[in-house]
Amino acid sequence: MECLKDNIINEVMLKMQFNIDSLQLKLLEKSLNVVLYNVDVVKMETELSTQLDDNEYLLNVYQMRRRNRLADNTIEQYMLSMKGLLTFRNKNIREITHNDIDFYLDYLRMKGNNPVSIDNVRRNISAVYTWFRKQEIVQANPVERVERQKQIKKPIDHLSGIEVEQIRNACETEREHAIFEGLLSTMCRVGELLTIKIEDIDFQTGDILILGEKNNEYRTVFLNDKARLWIKSYIGNRTEGDVFVRDKKPYKCLTEEGIRFILKKIAKRVTDRRIYPHLLRKTGATAYKEKGCSLESISKMLGHSNVAVTERWYAKTSTESLRIEHRKYA
Repeated sequence: MECLKDNIINEVMLKMQFNIDSLQLKLLEKSLNVVLYNVDVVKMETELSTQLDDNEYLLNVYQMRRRNRLADNTIEQYMLSMKGLLTFRNKNIREITHNDIDFYLDYLRMKGNNPVSIDNVRRNISAVYTWFRKQEIVQANPVERVERQKQIKKPIDHLSGIEVEQIRNACETEREHAIFEGLLSTMCRVGELLTIKIEDIDFQTGDILILGEKNNEYRTVFLNDKARLWIKSYIGNRTEGDVFVRDKKPYKCLTEEGIRFILKKIAKRVTDRRIYPHLLRKTGATAYKEKGCSLESISKMLGHSNVAVTERWYAKTSTESLRIEHRKYA
């Protein structure tokens, strides 16, 4: 009975989600819960059914419910992984087993996917099933019985001090300097950088309050002296609006692809190495680690909820640091 009520509420919200904003959608959900609290809901059976066929409905509900919690790109990747699994096994979401998932991952392996990509698919499917379990749509998360893919840990990709200076010297315009120094100093994700407004920046302290792209939580990032000087010079007389804009009218905010193109153009002047926004994020994190900053602090600046993620993928301990420690204690 409670499940039927939930289905009714979800159906109404699915139909209304594009007509009202997220706050109004939440208020609608609360109102429906109150109105239907003392109502008995009985389903009228018109035919016998041995298998539910509501996969599309359940995935739509997931997307609607998680839209304000997860980035659009994250939800898109989750849906691609789930739809790949369901197409491969042709079963209802409730009937998928750990063997089904194992077979699907083996299939991806035979197709030539690398272990990192396969494990990302496993994690994506697990995230969706964890939510389904909490909503009592399924009794258990079948992915919990699926082993992680064995991976050879690669060194963390980052720029050396000399490479940073080479890229810095290759910047030719104020905008190029502002983008490079802004990404390096704040360690923002490129999408987070583009949400920054001029009025968000405290040029006295360099503090900027941003909304995290992954966890949808606010955190403070920081501009160092170089970044503050270049960004202030770049924005000129502008006092509000987007910081990073296009060169031509109507001066709309740059896109993520636009930022990537600009970094690629800068890099071509001095190196064949691929320079991309996330590389500067890792470079900044590694630089803090090298100077003795704690992993916990670096994790907070990056907007990670798990320090282990910071240590594994972002903050490299260099050979030189280990050599110094060896000489110190040997």
